[in-house]
Amino acid sequence: MAQRRFGPTLGAGVVIIEEEADKQIDPATLGVTGYSGVFQKGRIGELISMTTTAAARNKIGSFIPESLAPDAIFDFFELGVGAGEMFGSRVTDGTELTSSLTIKSRRTPLRQDVITANADNAGRWAGKKQTVVGQWTGISNTTLSTGKTVTLDEWKDGTLILAELPGQAFKILSNTTAGVITIPSDSLISDLVTASGGGDITFAVVLANEGKQLSVLFEDGIENPTTEWAMKIFEDDILVKKYDNLSSDPISARYFESIVNDDDSNFWVQLTDLFTGTLGVDTRPANFAGISVGLTAVVLTNNIAEIQVSPANNATAEFDEDPGSAIVAGNSLLTNTASGTRPAGNITFDGNPSDNDTLTFDFSPVDGVTGTKVITFKTVVTDPLTEVLIGASAALTRDALIVFLDAMTYAAGRFSYVAGGGDDIDITGLDANDLLNAGTEFTESAANFTETQMIGGVDQTWDYTAIDQPDLPATVLTTGKPLPAPNSWLMGGTLHSTNITDDFAPPDTITIISDPYPANGLVGGFLIPDKSDRRIKFQIISNTPNAITVRSGSDMTAEADVGNEYIVQAATQLAGGYDGVAGVGDQDFIDTWSTVDSVFNQLSTKNKGLIKLATPGVTATAVAKAGLAYAEARNYQYRVEVPAATTQDETAEAFINDIVGRNDFGVVSFPSFGSVTDPQGEGGLKLVSLAGMIHGREALVAKNFQGFHKAAAGTDVTLPRVLKVPTGERELNEELLNPQGINVIKVKDGNFIIWGDRTISIDSAFRFKHQREYLSHIEHILQENFDFIIFAINNSDTIDTAATTLLNFFTDQFDIGAFDGDSIEEAVSIKIDSEINTPLTAANGDLNAQIRMKIVNTVERMIITIGKAGIFEELG
Repeated sequence: MAQRRFGPTLGAGVVIIEEEADKQIDPATLGVTGYSGVFQKGRIGELISMTTTAAARNKIGSFIPESLAPDAIFDFFELGVGAGEMFGSRVTDGTELTSSLTIKSRRTPLRQDVITANADNAGRWAGKKQTVVGQWTGISNTTLSTGKTVTLDEWKDGTLILAELPGQAFKILSNTTAGVITIPSDSLISDLVTASGGGDITFAVVLANEGKQLSVLFEDGIENPTTEWAMKIFEDDILVKKYDNLSSDPISARYFESIVNDDDSNFWVQLTDLFTGTLGVDTRPANFAGISVGLTAVVLTNNIAEIQVSPANNATAEFDEDPGSAIVAGNSLLTNTASGTRPAGNITFDGNPSDNDTLTFDFSPVDGVTGTKVITFKTVVTDPLTEVLIGASAALTRDALIVFLDAMTYAAGRFSYVAGGGDDIDITGLDANDLLNAGTEFTESAANFTETQMIGGVDQTWDYTAIDQPDLPATVLTTGKPLPAPNSWLMGGTLHSTNITDDFAPPDTITIISDPYPANGLVGGFLIPDKSDRRIKFQIISNTPNAITVRSGSDMTAEADVGNEYIVQAATQLAGGYDGVAGVGDQDFIDTWSTVDSVFNQLSTKNKGLIKLATPGVTATAVAKAGLAYAEARNYQYRVEVPAATTQDETAEAFINDIVGRNDFGVVSFPSFGSVTDPQGEGGLKLVSLAGMIHGREALVAKNFQGFHKAAAGTDVTLPRVLKVPTGERELNEELLNPQGINVIKVKDGNFIIWGDRTISIDSAFRFKHQREYLSHIEHILQENFDFIIFAINNSDTIDTAATTLLNFFTDQFDIGAFDGDSIEEAVSIKIDSEINTPLTAANGDLNAQIRMKIVNTVERMIITIGKAGIFEELG
């Protein structure tokens, strides 16, 4: 039949009719396998495709105590020796959480959130770090009720810290969804708290990443270092991915969301753009950045906190943090509860002072510093730090004193000195509080001055709360008065007003943004002490929450000054991940085998042929039945596993026949589990599912024989990793097991081998496993390769095309030894003619083809007849 026509239809000229070429059926992939299981990582609700061990580690992680599915996948690739293809469906209980990190800009002060880095998928693999602070509601020697609603075992393996028991920490064994923590039986925390005699019920739950996390590092772009940026991704401190040229501009071809999130080889991080406003070079991301407040040759010091003020007027403030605060990252909120009043006083010059007259300033209440300052009036000033020049009049001397006081070390920025009426100096405290009402005063040595005590100060108060820990009770902070860190979340320090003309009043708020360095978390990174010269970097050897130490022999003072903006380039860890596996039950596995919405349905139309399925390590009857039902509905194969505790042949037979039930699309081996050398190198043996090893060997046999017509069993189909099996060294009863379709695992020449080619079928026609596999595989190939004929003209030409296509395909199958017979005609019958394709058939839109195949059998027994020849019997 014609496929294309070229040339005129009604006009004159040469017409070319291109005939349709013979159609070919593409061979399907061999050894395709699919597992449902709990994995360390992996996209949930998506089909996870793996072709190598390396790909599997990137996509599902490593070995975990909660599941044997990863072991089975790694065994599949090892024993398959490159054959086959693996697909996974990750199972959780639905409570999983994704690790994340918010990255700020380089612009200081008040760095803006510019990017959120989220792990590609949920789980602790990307970082479980978190700190939860609150007040407990109940306590026993081994439990603590936090009063918080959390996910089951979210805090497992974390640390419990009680404010009442400083210096002590307790390992968390588990937690309920109601927030009840269980700790080791010898902890005796209730007794310890009672003995302490205190009443502080504050607690903290701390989870650290402990070397299992994702980290991101931000640098300048390679091609455009002044306008673009680069990112490196580390998994467990190993570089796994890098992007050299990224842009924050959404219209750029290098826009980071598009480049990173659309990268099919990125299994680690997804980025979200948070920036609003006008882009600039300083709005690019940085791990840490700030303005130095101290600088030596090898140490840079920074303030941990920045503040954002939200007053109704132009009031401004600063926060002097307590360097001893044990602060963790997080934001806190100050909400003004009382506007307060500034204290006021004055100094009146009754006359011009004489030479050597003194005025002593007692500054004890100022910032908690104890001491005095003696001010001497001189006709000739020799020490401008302690002496004030006497002017031609009291007013001029007063003005000189105002200049001097404004420059005082302890008073600068805390008092306002202005000329008042007459020759007065009006003194006002910048902070609204009662601190100066009965403390700060001037004492004169002569009768030339009259001073009044500072009076009228009323406390300006704030509710100090942790934004990130809303259950933590508020602490009261008073402007100008030092507040020790009330707990491990809120930072200690002193809030000061910096504006004499405007003040705070309810409902003004101040946000304290705490961004400490993780203790020694910057080691190995680089510090740029002056970002105006990005090429000058110093390697970091240690750090505290607010100080960075660089390599000995460096001299940062030669390259930067105090007050310069700096940048830290050191990988920062994601946090907050949770696996969501504590509540996994049978139904979660059953759901993965839903015929309606299983992710394995996505393999349809992808020419994968027969797909072999299992739930490695899960032997629950309901799960096995769901897997078998799915395999039957999809024409696949499901491997049932006999529980590892089953060691008797009769019990295994009863498990299949009386509990799970027989199915034409099911297979099973006994024992289904075996012990191998612990793959994590911790010594001893580990009991694992044999499904991965068996499927790996089956994939290898299928590859070697180009199909499923050869039984994947025998002395050469070994399981070399297996060292022992639960049934011990006894010989299994094959006379019982084999007829029931239970293939055995046995020892031959020092190796465990697969010994059996049976199914647990109901239909005796499919008792041989390889025949059922071959037929299912061919059926999938035919089902997915004949779309070309749908909507073709239903005539003899189309029938001939279909017949030729089928004959060519099955001839190839004959050539690889898939059929019995001396010729293709003896081995395969293909009937597609007018006898079964009548006009009525065509009118109904059908085209019928009938195929019969003599699929090769397998040698299950070699029967040797032997005997002694008789005296008169002739041989030959």
